[in-house]
Parts: sequence; structure tokens; C-alpha cells
Amino acid sequence: MSNSNYYKPDFKVLVKYIRDISAVDGRMLSIQEEEARARQAIEKAAADLRIKFATKNLSSIPVSELSGAKAGIRVAALEKAGYHDLSQLAGRSEASLSMINGIGEAQAKAIRQTIDLFTRRMAETTSVRIDADSKDPENWNLVFELYKYMRKAPVYKDVADINSRYHQHIAKALSDIKIRNSLRWVFSSAKAKESTVSGYETLIVIDNDNYQVRSKNLINQYETFRLISLQDAKREFLSNSAPFYALLDSLTVSSASISSVYKDIPSSLAEEIERQELDTSLLNATLRQYQIFGAKYALHQENVLLGDEMGLGKTIMAIASMASVAAKVSNAHFLVVCPASVLINWCREIEKHSTLKAHLLHASKGKIDVDVWQQNGGVAVTNYESLDELYDNMDRDLHIEMLVVDEAHYIKNPKAQRTKYLMKIRDKAKRTLLMTGTPLENKVDEMCNLIGILRQDDLIKDVQKYAFMNQSDEFKKVIAPVYLRRVREDVLKELPEMEDKPQWCEMSPSDKDAYVEVVKEGNFMTMRRVGYLQDDISHSSKAVRLLELCDMAKDEGRKIIVFSFYLDTISKVCDLLKDRDVFRISGSTSIADRQAIVDEFTNSKAGSILVSQVLAGGTGLNIQTASVVIFCEPQIKPSLETQAISRVYRMGQVRNVLVYHLLCSDTIDEDMVKLLENKQNIFDEYANESEMADATKSLADKEWISSVVERQRKLYLASVPQ
Repeated sequence: MSNSNYYKPDFKVLVKYIRDISAVDGRMLSIQEEEARARQAIEKAAADLRIKFATKNLSSIPVSELSGAKAGIRVAALEKAGYHDLSQLAGRSEASLSMINGIGEAQAKAIRQTIDLFTRRMAETTSVRIDADSKDPENWNLVFELYKYMRKAPVYKDVADINSRYHQHIAKALSDIKIRNSLRWVFSSAKAKESTVSGYETLIVIDNDNYQVRSKNLINQYETFRLISLQDAKREFLSNSAPFYALLDSLTVSSASISSVYKDIPSSLAEEIERQELDTSLLNATLRQYQIFGAKYALHQENVLLGDEMGLGKTIMAIASMASVAAKVSNAHFLVVCPASVLINWCREIEKHSTLKAHLLHASKGKIDVDVWQQNGGVAVTNYESLDELYDNMDRDLHIEMLVVDEAHYIKNPKAQRTKYLMKIRDKAKRTLLMTGTPLENKVDEMCNLIGILRQDDLIKDVQKYAFMNQSDEFKKVIAPVYLRRVREDVLKELPEMEDKPQWCEMSPSDKDAYVEVVKEGNFMTMRRVGYLQDDISHSSKAVRLLELCDMAKDEGRKIIVFSFYLDTISKVCDLLKDRDVFRISGSTSIADRQAIVDEFTNSKAGSILVSQVLAGGTGLNIQTASVVIFCEPQIKPSLETQAISRVYRMGQVRNVLVYHLLCSDTIDEDMVKLLENKQNIFDEYANESEMADATKSLADKEWISSVVERQRKLYLASVPQ
């Protein structure tokens, strides 16, 4: 065949392609290999820490247990030598053990092997706990490995995506290129020329697709992670431990965590649920094992009541379930029904933790416009009071992939209008997920009413039949197909987590009227009291959410501490809560009286509330008896919030700590949140308080305050007569 049938490549360009693309491809593959090694490093670090814990726990095993090892170990000789538990022997070598009177080399070897076996078995059933106060290198090595992986994870994902798309084509192209200079071209066969041109054209297409640019950006980003320090990891863990445990949970599963994930679900059903696919491609969050099971449970069973305890992440499980469906069904429709006080919060959580689009639909916005949602799909978020209008505006043939009902006890009355409309909407849904943190095992009538929304079969009769023995295995077996409840002690085996939960609320009419008046005045400090400006705050959106949080905490046997900077605010909050067990600390409360109040609060019953000015109760007091912290407004400095939280989140705290920030959208609260974030970022960059003070000085100066006030005036006074 004539050489003229093949165009001659530009070999200078070809050689450059081979050199550059080969180098990039090689580095991209090595990063993917490094991810596997990073996972192994985490697994090893976790195993080392488990061994450390197990070794410490050997003190609970008496030396007499060695007699059961069937190795002929002379226990009496060990006890006579002063050894009473296995921890005393754990650090001894075989040589030193053989020096004990009555213990020879064979005995020493048997002792060493038996203790090692005990340690490994204990480690297998030990949940990893990261101790914030520990000085053990194993403790912080695990934190360091987790943090490095967390930071690199987005790059790992993008690298894997690019490698899966291009690597095989690059490898084939490089293999196809048989000729790499003009001289060899002259003397090569037609087949070699055809193959070379094919490989050359493949490299051109790959380069034109910005392969090198995108890959080099990822490589450069990856290289910056070499600067991550142990101090960075410690600081991040102490600030927010939850992502560390979530990642650890997803990468390492010990036998200690398996049964607690399933709780009372029969093993046969649990195995079916485990096989359920959960597509997380549209999810921007790492789920814990129990959250994965909860999301799979909702998908597999289709119509369920998720009753996990407050703070276990029912919201993220619901979002994960919807995201999994959306990954398979284009333009899928979802509907979330929740109390008005958490509408904004739901929208923000959906768009923070997934790529799903949230549509806020509720009657206070005027006529509900469902057109965009119905045309494009996504997650509509509405409140109970808007169900009637929402239903009336829906297309009759609208198909909803999943209906999520938050705080489902709102619809426990089957005769209520909201329940009737919800039932009509449920008929349009393929799946229904009801959620409540309120324990229902002892409220069988309420449970049956909710199950009646989900199922129209004989299940309710079976529930009623076994209601009198609601702690029995038979009762649990009956409700297992429809009801899943885990509590913190079941699934969070590590040190208590602290979860920070912003609660974005939309201003009520009375909130807005009062806020507009203070915006007119332009008083920055007064504007910060949004939600508590009116004399009667009972209709304030923040107050409504505060009451709901207090109710949920009480149902779960928790105590609450409410912080505000303002004396007037805590007075109004105390008045709002006057029918409950309320304790109060203000700046005028003496030091002695403060401690007496805390002591009384400590001995009070579940659901009790301590209301305090942040400067008065935020330092010097230990209030571990509370596990829910609520801030009425954002504070001016991160340290004020940190110190206040540390009164609760400290050694001796046995429950996970839930921190709630009550915030109003489109108000000064948003500016304050940004200010706190900026200050925290600067704090992380400086070594001490004095440097931070200098760096943050400009963040709260008169110019910043003026700009915030002016922005609010433009937002709210444009249409208000001056």
C-alpha cells in the first residue's frame, strides 16, 4: 500500500503529547493508588487504637481466666507472684515471664499467646473512641489520617472519574503509536502507520477535551495537601467531630457496630434491606452505617415510620433516600411536609447535602405556585398549614416519588383537616416516610394512627393485639416492617458528638413588623434582637421553634440550656416558658447563687430549661446535665459561643450534644453568621488571641456595622413610607 494513503503526523507534536499525557496519566493513576493506601492507613490506625483500648481493658480480666485456655498455665504461680489481672502481664515479654517462679519457657509462650488472643478478640468488638484529651499517639494518628482523607476526598473522586473516562483510551493510544520519528515513518508498514495515526488522533481528541488542564489542576490541588499538619487535624476535630466519625464509620466496620444498626429488625429482613441499592452520586455527605441502613430501610420498605432519637440525622437519611431515587428517575418529584418553623432549614439542608433543587411552597407567600416544581421536579417543601392549598393546586395526575413528613406527630389525629389532606397527597406518592423522634412504643394509639397513614392492611390489628407487651420480641417483630427506631446509645459508641444545627426560620408577620421599625431607627444592637422585639413573642418564628426544640428534648429525656446576650430576651423567653421547669441566670445573679441554680438544675427532671445570659452562664459553670444548647441569636465573637457550649460539652457528658442556633433569614442574623465564620477562619490562621484580635478588629468596626444597617434598610424600607 502506498505511503500517500496516510497523512504524516507532526512528530514533534506527537512526541510532546506522548511525554506530557503519559506523565499526567501516570500521576493521576498514582493518586488513585494513594487513595487505596490512605484507606489502609485509616484501617490500620483504627485497628491500633482498638488494640490500645483492648489492652487497657485487660485490667477487667482476672488472671484466673488463663486457666480456661487449656494450655496448662499455672495460674497459682502467677497469683503468688502478685499478678491479679491480665493488664499486669500484657507488657511482659516471654523472656521476662519465664523468669517468674513456676513459669517456664513453654508456659511463658502460652501466656503471651493467650493474652494476645484475648486482646485481638476484645479489639474486634470494641468501637473506636477518639479522646479529645488523650496524649496517646495512636489517638491522634487516627485523627490525622482521617483529616487528610477528608481533605483529599473530593480530589480522589474527581481523579477516579477522569481516570475511568480517559486512562484506557490513553493506554491504547500509546500502544498504537508504533512510529515516533520521521525516519522510521519512511520504512514502516502501512499497518504501523495506520495504527500510529489512530493513536495520534486519539491523543489529539483527549487533549482537545482539556484532559491535561483538568488533570493538572487536580494534581496541583492534591500537592497542596502535603501542607496539612497534625495541628490542623486536631483543631478541626475539636471543632466538629461528626464528619470524622462518619468517615471512620464508612471505611471501617467492627462487629460491635453491626447489630446496633439493625436494632430490632429480624435478621432475614435486615439482610434484604442491606442488599437494597443506595445511590449516593447526588449526595454531598458521608453517611454513617446506621444512616445508610435507615435510608435503605425507607427505600426497601417504601412506607415507613422512622423514629430515630433526636440528633441521629433523620433529615440526612431522608435526603439520601430522595437523592438515591433521583439518581435513577429523571425529573423526579418529592415533597417534604414539616412545621413552618423548619421550612427554611429543610430547604438549606437539601441543597447543602445534595444536588437536588428545593422549592419552598407555602401559603404565607401568597398563592402557592407549584408550576416550576411540577414542570422540573425536585423537592417541594411545605408546611402543614399549606397542605389544603397545595393539594388544590396540584395536577391531578402528578406522581410523587417520595413523600417525607417531618414531626409526624402533627398528623396523629386522623380527623384533623391537615391529616385528611395529607392522606390525599399520600395517594399520589409511591413512597411515604414519616419521621418523629418521639418514642411511640408506649403510645400505641398514636403509633396505630400513623401506621394507618402508611398501611391499609392487618398490621394495625397485630400492633393492637400485642400492644400490652410492647417490650416483647413478638411486638418488635410485628412493627419491624414499618417502624425503625435507634437511640444514641445504640449507634454512637464513641465519645459523645457535638452537632451544630442552624435553625433558619422565616419571620412571622409580627416579627417583620417589629423588625422593620428597628431597621428604621438603624440601631445595630436592637436589630440583633430580631424575633424577640415584640412584647409578646409567642407568635415569633424563633419562639415557635424554641418551643418545638424544648418539646423534642423533653420527649427524649434531655435538659436544655438557652443562651442570649440580652437581658430583655431572656426575660421574654422565661415568660414564654413559664409553664415549664425553668431556671434563670443573668448578669446580676451572684456567683454563689449561680452555682446553687446549676445544682438545682442538675437535680431537676428531664425537660428542665436553664435560661441564661451568655456572659453570665457561659463561663465558670459545669452544666453537663444538659445536652441541648440553644442560642437565641448569633454572638459577636466565636469565643462567646465556644465558651458557652463548653459548659455542656465537656468531660462527664454522656449524651451527644445538640447545639441549635435560632436564625431568621433575610435579616441581620445572616450578616452575623458570616461575621462569625470570618472571625473563626482568621482565628484558625493565627497562633494566639492577641494576633486574632488585631486581625479581626476591622470585622466589627463602625464601617462594617454601618454597611450592615444600610443593607437592611435597603432591603426593608424601599417600599415602606419614610
